[in-house]
Amino acid sequence: MFWSMCSLLAIIVYIVNTSASSAKAESRQPNIIIVGGGVAGFVLANRLSEDPHIKVILLEAGPDPTGDPEVSTPAFAGLLESTQYTTNLISTPQTSLNGTVIVTQQGHALGGGSAVNYMQYCRGSPSVYDEWSERSNDASWSWEGMQEYFRRSTKLALPNVSYAPAVNPNVYGHGPVTISFEKDVDILAPKWIQLFKQADGLSQVDPNAGNGIFATYMTHTVLPVNATRETSLTTYGYPVAGRPNLTVLKGVLVTKINFVGTHATSVTCIDINNHNSTRTISLASQGEVIITAGAINTPKLLMLSGVGPHAQLAKLNITTIVDLPIGQKLLNHMGAVISLNVTAAQWSASQLSNATYYVSALHNYSASASGILAQPAVAAAAAGRVPTGISSWHDSLPADRPHVLYQPANAPTLLGNYTQGTNVVSLIVFLVSPESHGTVRLASADPFAQPIFDPNTFGTEGDRKVLLWAYKHARALLKHESVADVVLGEIFPGDGVQTDEQIWLAIEKGVFDFGHPVGTVGQ
Repeated sequence: MFWSMCSLLAIIVYIVNTSASSAKAESRQPNIIIVGGGVAGFVLANRLSEDPHIKVILLEAGPDPTGDPEVSTPAFAGLLESTQYTTNLISTPQTSLNGTVIVTQQGHALGGGSAVNYMQYCRGSPSVYDEWSERSNDASWSWEGMQEYFRRSTKLALPNVSYAPAVNPNVYGHGPVTISFEKDVDILAPKWIQLFKQADGLSQVDPNAGNGIFATYMTHTVLPVNATRETSLTTYGYPVAGRPNLTVLKGVLVTKINFVGTHATSVTCIDINNHNSTRTISLASQGEVIITAGAINTPKLLMLSGVGPHAQLAKLNITTIVDLPIGQKLLNHMGAVISLNVTAAQWSASQLSNATYYVSALHNYSASASGILAQPAVAAAAAGRVPTGISSWHDSLPADRPHVLYQPANAPTLLGNYTQGTNVVSLIVFLVSPESHGTVRLASADPFAQPIFDPNTFGTEGDRKVLLWAYKHARALLKHESVADVVLGEIFPGDGVQTDEQIWLAIEKGVFDFGHPVGTVGQ
């Protein structure tokens, strides 16, 4: 997903039919039904409806977030969790975390994940794309093959800044998605970068120019002119809203794809805004259904429709249309939190609870699109590898792929009773190259029931060893003299936590889901 942290697969596109879609629209029936109005959904709706002979319907179960300042204001991203714009997916108790349950947030709105995420834009390592190319025998998926599409979709908007971001203008083009940096950053951001550069030998580079390993300022999908969030709705939806051959429906939950043989002929859906009434939308002949409902809801809908593992479907009395290993190769970015007490000079969401501070921040934001409200809480990041010998599987990964991500967040990311007036920020240590795979399975044939979600968090010994090393490494760096004038001390897990056993218990309590599940419709 191009609005996702180093993951371009957060929204999975699965085409149920592969028949030609260039036939003229038949009466009022669509040639293409797109299920899911997130990143991939709006991009496809925009591009496919360029042909006036193709009638496209885009269906989204969530609401329209247009006009909501909590969505458009970058610093309010954290307020969107557990709202009408997200779905909370509860995992099974995780064996490797002593039964801890993970809550995964997924976008549930026009714009999908791009309407609720933290707006970071990062393209990942070249070897990942090259591996896709090799597996698919398609050169267009290679790193070089993707450059045309990266430039076609993005444009760089670099505001006047008081710091020195690393930028390679050649990797951006003149597309609809604005890639930018904040006008100004918090005082810890340059300190984080310098700290990880010195300690780990990382380079300050543009994270979108083929640099998977870095310590740098991050790019965001934020419009510098007014510091507002860009989403797939605003960049790909708004410009084509008047096309007569494109219909976008919100509040419509697709519950089943209907087949004749193995060809999709219609979808059954529930109109949430109309007393949950049921309706069927039929396709024109040789039409297609494209599912862009994310890595959780895409396999769920496929399995409800009879596309999935026969043994699982049979137990729920769902007729198998195609026996495929859907939902079997889930990957996700999971991490663990370190909470820090910092001086009042450091921006933090915890300061916004002070009415005077909030009014001042709101004034700066309204007057000049600057200050804490203009920043998506994540100005800088570092991605690197752990020492050789900790995990043979991770050692085997191509050298341009990071094992872990060190992600500062200008917010307290753990619930807790911090001392009144304490200014809290976090450093989250993420495992960005997990060895372990999880699963998504149906709990029942009820489309309103949550699927059985088992991310198998840190499910291998190698994953646990890598995360443990990185977590300890980060804690040690946070005591460095270069940040001592801002970082007053560690709140969580706290100085009393020192042994590996104690640290792993803290990781279990402070586990954090980045919300980047992928891989669930692969074979």
